[in-house]
Amino acid sequence: MHKDKVTDNDSAQEFLNAFSTMANQPSKENLERLQAYYSPDLHFEDPGQTYESWEAYGNAFMHFQSAAKVGLTVQEWALSEGNLFVRWGFFMHSGEGFEGEAAYDSGDAAIEFDGFTYFRLNAEGKVQFQQEGWAQVPEAYRQHLR
Repeated sequence: MHKDKVTDNDSAQEFLNAFSTMANQPSKENLERLQAYYSPDLHFEDPGQTYESWEAYGNAFMHFQSAAKVGLTVQEWALSEGNLFVRWGFFMHSGEGFEGEAAYDSGDAAIEFDGFTYFRLNAEGKVQFQQEGWAQVPEAYRQHLR
């Protein structure tokens, strides 16, 4: 049975496992498991897109994942001062690639973006979501990630 909040390293690991499971195997069941970690007033902004709820983001992610065949792995993470910083690695399975700097023609390819995901924990230990470029990581946290 998983916890419904993230307050220590063990619960952070449980949350990241739930998130990775949802990202790599999108389903209603996995989405419901993950939603327990989120505050009701979740406000998630993805570059160029805003989602008012985790369910809306999860549905969009399921559509994207099924179309692009992208997998996700946790590279590094740190829980510090109420913030959970995560550096992701992405894996492409479609062979179509991403536009821009990371473009591949075929096969499975690992991509590590110059960015991170920032989970801010509220007073109840529930997770709120932000995503920013690596340059925005506060200097004090970089030692945990590098």
